[in-house]
Amino acid sequence: MEVSPKVDILLVDDRPDNFTVLEAVLDSPLYNLVRATSGSEAINIAGKSQFAVILLDVQMPDKDGFQTAREIRLGGASRHTPIIFVTAIYGDDAYVNLGYDAGAVDYIFKPFNPHILRSKVAVHAELFIKTRKLIHQNELLRNMEMREHANKLLEVQIKSIQREQVLQKRYKDLVESIDHCIVWSANCETLVLSFVSPQVEKLTGYQTSEWIAKNNFWTEYIHKEDLNFVLESLKRVKTGENVEFENRLITKDHRVLWFHTSVHLVDRSDGFGQELGGLSVDITSLKEAELILRKSEADQRFLAEAGAHLAATALDYDKIVSKISDLVVPKFGCWCGVYMVDENSKLQTAGLTVGCNEKADLVREFEKSYKQLGGHQGMQAVIESGRPQLVSIEENAPLHPFASDLGLRSYVCVPMLIRKRVLGVLTIATTQKCYQKSDFWVMEELACRAALAIENAVLFNKAESAIQTRDEFLSIASHELRTPLTPLKLQFQITTKLINDGKFSTLTPEKLKKMMNISDRQLDRLNKLIEELLNVSRINLGRMDLDFGPTDLSQLIRNVAEQYRDQLTASSCELSLDLDPSLGGEWDADKLEQVFINLLTNSIKYGHGKPIRIYTRNVDDMARICVQDFGIGIDVEAQRKIFNLFERAPSAKKYGGLGLGLYVVNNIVKGHGGTIRVESKLGQGTTFILELPKKAAAKTVYNANSYVH
Repeated sequence: MEVSPKVDILLVDDRPDNFTVLEAVLDSPLYNLVRATSGSEAINIAGKSQFAVILLDVQMPDKDGFQTAREIRLGGASRHTPIIFVTAIYGDDAYVNLGYDAGAVDYIFKPFNPHILRSKVAVHAELFIKTRKLIHQNELLRNMEMREHANKLLEVQIKSIQREQVLQKRYKDLVESIDHCIVWSANCETLVLSFVSPQVEKLTGYQTSEWIAKNNFWTEYIHKEDLNFVLESLKRVKTGENVEFENRLITKDHRVLWFHTSVHLVDRSDGFGQELGGLSVDITSLKEAELILRKSEADQRFLAEAGAHLAATALDYDKIVSKISDLVVPKFGCWCGVYMVDENSKLQTAGLTVGCNEKADLVREFEKSYKQLGGHQGMQAVIESGRPQLVSIEENAPLHPFASDLGLRSYVCVPMLIRKRVLGVLTIATTQKCYQKSDFWVMEELACRAALAIENAVLFNKAESAIQTRDEFLSIASHELRTPLTPLKLQFQITTKLINDGKFSTLTPEKLKKMMNISDRQLDRLNKLIEELLNVSRINLGRMDLDFGPTDLSQLIRNVAEQYRDQLTASSCELSLDLDPSLGGEWDADKLEQVFINLLTNSIKYGHGKPIRIYTRNVDDMARICVQDFGIGIDVEAQRKIFNLFERAPSAKKYGGLGLGLYVVNNIVKGHGGTIRVESKLGQGTTFILELPKKAAAKTVYNANSYVH
């Protein structure tokens, strides 16, 4: 009989509203809450049923809580149950002591903290459950001891019955009443059975007549691996030795049963000579439990070793992936495949270990076929469901030819899960045995540990890459910030020297104007660099305020083009504008001006004197803006990263700049609820495509951390 997982809790109070509060706080599938509306009713209920804990109100009309507690303690099923007083008025130490004297273990004062109440009740409930389980286990142990005692007693009774032929009927009746063992007797020389107890039919499926009629019982029903050992043991009995052994027996429905058999010489019932008398007790369930325990211990050792091996890979992704499949083969299978989900959500083969090199090509074909299976089977189905899959070869026609050639008996696919996210899958196959669902837990645990090791390696590599990128950025930033300061310092040194030498009057207005223009350009450049850094800081801190208002986007682009006319001329870049005349909406004009300045200056920088084109279109409730150049272009790998912080495509040494412009642009566009993407081919130019909703975004403060870059 199993122990019920629910525990009974007695709530004693004379006010219905207090019950409502207590039941709401203690609502749990583990608790069965019982009400008592008075002290007398509580005493009656507690005397009949055992409760895990009693919550007892102190102030009640017929019997107060103290009197009720004392009477409960006098006797009954709940006389030892912990009592917690719940009161709003008896907070004085004298009353508290009075409650403890009455048998309480704790006091809770109203209004009470629900968490504290739940915690205190949970402690007593858990103690009650553990105590109940301990009692149940003790009962099981006593039953087992009684059963062992009964078996020994039965053996004694069998000897007595064999000596006294007049008690033969009583002996048979006793034997027939035992349903978990077989009593038998056999000829000492031929080993032909002369008697088998009726329980043999229930246990093995064979009738008693079939056993007695067979001259070759031992060779036909005893498990082949145990037969020689059993026959040798029976020979020793003929010399007068009492023998005990364990053996397996094949049932009529081809099941395997384990028996503990005791055999000794007994007098024949007809009084002529002796024969073998045996008692075979069914111990199949015990053997299965031992097998499960041994397997569990072996699995735990394997997982501990696997964890140690994965930890020893020093966060090296390639070593971890290789080690995973090496750990499985040949411990759990004849091959193991590791497949990871890439950035495009596609499965890529990360590792494949095959125990038999001659079949490696055939294994790869099998894995390829399983990867391509559709519907509810295949690697993609495992990734989507997050659950392992035991594959039935017979039901999968595409897999069957390969499985047959490989001699495959079982195949399983397990997801590598980390925080409910599937990083990839493990595939494990065997030609030796059939996997059971009981094998899944160790495979799933290995997959989880592998996923954790892989994620740690990936995060470590990303962190190293981010640190390297940051250091490169700091080096570039220091160089870029010094660049405009050098000519500024030179102008000030020239002016200072002229003043110190008394020759300042020799400066002509034209030369002074030229010097001021140089200084002004360098200050503008320095101001732009500092503004980019400030923008990045505002974005990362979530402090980039957006001030939405009516904006003519086409006019804004014209103003930016006019502002950079001289730079376009100096770079020999011809700018053509194809602007929708009525492109208006709710936007932050200053921030969008910064976007177009960054995109235009990028096109000038990387356009190599080639034409630049900006065109806009009305697309339903969106405005689409395209900035196109025909310069050096951006490779595919760099396109995935150029909008991230500290990332850039061309060399900083050749083209200069901090590489923050597109990061700022991307975040301003997202702050407007829009999108930006890039289309480019090396040597053929680049096009940035923006789409902005015409209606103001819901938020006026954009937090970069709320978006995935």
